[in-house]
This record gives sequence, structure tokens and C-alpha cells, in this order.
Amino acid sequence: ELFYTNQAEIEAILTPNYVPKTYELKEGKQLRVYQSQAVEVFIKNRALLVGDEVGLGKSYIGIGAVLGKEQLPAIIVVPTHLTRQWKEKIEEFSYLKVHIIKGTKPYSLPEADVYIMKYSCLCGWVDIFQTRFFKTVVFDEIQDLRRGTESGKGCAAKVLTANTEYRLFLSATPIYNYGDEMWNIMDILKSGCLGSKEEFLMEWGCGDRVIKEPKALG
Repeated sequence: ELFYTNQAEIEAILTPNYVPKTYELKEGKQLRVYQSQAVEVFIKNRALLVGDEVGLGKSYIGIGAVLGKEQLPAIIVVPTHLTRQWKEKIEEFSYLKVHIIKGTKPYSLPEADVYIMKYSCLCGWVDIFQTRFFKTVVFDEIQDLRRGTESGKGCAAKVLTANTEYRLFLSATPIYNYGDEMWNIMDILKSGCLGSKEEFLMEWGCGDRVIKEPKALG
């Protein structure tokens, strides 16, 4: 019964008659309706993969996802070349205080609302992730984790998601090479949601790492 109630509430958020909530943003800034819808679905589900096309403002969905006090402190994991861009965009758009985490060796973090980390730093901070310090994690360009727990950063990412209450994944290309990468990514987002790897390939696969019905998989 709870499942059907949640589904009905999500469907209501996605209707054309939806009225966006008011967010505390800097003057002249606001989320577009579809961005607000994604934020509210995320808050409702606590785990979401956003696969919008390039140019639709997935980063603004990421900012909207961490505006509530219940979602803070948050950590945003990004490719190396996007750390400064994310910080500038957050500070331009919101009143959130941002700190860029530097290096793979943990240190005493200054007070902030949002912390930004490079994928390459994940492994060194696993012990901190296990303290459940972060309430929300946002991964940008999630295809960086397409190998799943076969990579060290994938293992660290799974520890991070297991110890956060809210998990948001962003990418225009969540499947980068092979269809089974969707399982790798979704198992980090919400472990077990697509069954075991063997069950997934038995249901969806049609050969080595190839998905037989990609449209049906989404």
C-alpha cells in the first residue's frame, strides 16, 4: 500500500498542473519547472538517476537537491575539471557555503553546507564516509563509475552511498559503452534494485554485456 501511495505522489509531481515549491535562492534565480519536479521526486525517493540531455541544467537539479536542511551537509563528486565550475555555480545560484576538498588524505573539514570532491579522491576518504557525516551525495557525470566495484573509486562510492540518506546521480550518458554498466551504476545508487548481476543479465542480456531491449530498460 505504501508503494502505491508513493507512486501516486510521484505521478502528481510529474503532472502538467504541478506548481513548483518556492526555494530560497539568490534574487533573480529560480529552478525551471522540470528541474523542480526532479528535485521533488528525488526528495521523495531519496535515490534518483537523472539522465537529462546536455544543456537541460542537471547541475541546477543538483543544487536544488541540497537546499533543504535535512539534506545538509552534502557532498558533490565531480570530474577533476568541474570542481571550480560547480563551486561558482552553487555560489552564484544559492546562499550555500561551499568547500572544495583537496587531496586524498583526510583532514579536518571547515564548516560548510556543500563539499565538492574529485572522483580521484574518493578512495582516501572511505573512513570519513563511514562516519555518516554527509547526509546527501550528488555524483555528476556518473559514467565515471561505469565499472562499478571493479574499480577502487567504485568501491569507495558504494561506501559513500551506503552511508548517506539521499543519493542523486547525474549524467546525459549513464551508459557509456555497454548495457551492463547500468547495473553497475544502479547497484551503487541503490544496492539490489536491479537484482544480482547474474539475475540482471539473465533478464536483460543477449550476449556478452549487451542489452537486448535498451528502450525497455530506459
